[in-house]
Amino acid sequence: MRLDGHKTQFIDHPTITAEMHKVLIKVCNGNLIPPAPTYSQHMSHIGISQKGKRRTAMALFHEHGHGLPKHLYTYAYKYASQCRDFWPQSNKGGMSSFTLRTGKRWKEADLPATLFSTVYYRDHGPTTKMGTKGVGVLLEELPKINGYRIWSPYLGKSLVRTGCALNERIYIYKPERIHNMQTRQQVHKLTDITTSKPTTRSDTNKKSQLKQTPININGKTQYLITTLNGEEIPNPYNCPDKNCSRNKPMNGFKSPQGVAQHIRYKLKKAQQLADSLTNTQVTAEQQNQQ
Repeated sequence: MRLDGHKTQFIDHPTITAEMHKVLIKVCNGNLIPPAPTYSQHMSHIGISQKGKRRTAMALFHEHGHGLPKHLYTYAYKYASQCRDFWPQSNKGGMSSFTLRTGKRWKEADLPATLFSTVYYRDHGPTTKMGTKGVGVLLEELPKINGYRIWSPYLGKSLVRTGCALNERIYIYKPERIHNMQTRQQVHKLTDITTSKPTTRSDTNKKSQLKQTPININGKTQYLITTLNGEEIPNPYNCPDKNCSRNKPMNGFKSPQGVAQHIRYKLKKAQQLADSLTNTQVTAEQQNQQ
């Protein structure tokens, strides 16, 4: 175990540093290495990095962890370090720490699951195979067991579970999400909806189908909105032209403006093709006259 040896630790906090030495010597059985003080330039980089992690952690806990106990802030700080691993660095040619370490560009699959997102888990009962289901908040991933550490607001403790389902749609979260978990109320309107009658396979198939809804303005279809289970999918805005590849679900645009720009481009290409055919026809007639 090492201290970084920065001189301000010994000058500004001599008492705390001395007590820390005593504790660490006991913990490490005397294997405490006091390195030489580091360069101030290096320490400035470390200080800036730590301040950035702290700002990120505070923002994560304020936005995603609203209503959670304050001691869970530790996981926000840990997650901030994981997030910043993918941020581009201006002094490294825009490459991230992940790219510098692995030699490859990161993909979406490399990103960690969203901190404090909603987790659906199941506890196997002692007498029945079905067990009981619960809703909690994600604290961290546990890759070694392919599981998750979850905070259960209802139980007031953390759990480790595998085979969980995550809802990472932060934009649909309500301020009372944690309170609803504590009181076992409906958490999310579309994913925790309760029914008064049994759900059949036909009902499930209908809900799981992609649905495209045309949006008409002044009697003309401007674009289509694709939804799944009543929620908009990523890039939900599609071209109204059935023969266009952008008409297919999962191949749309992020906004209606993207569809409008796509249609303008198609009209421009069509006009260019029409002008080309017209010029070809005129040239052919002139050659016939000659």
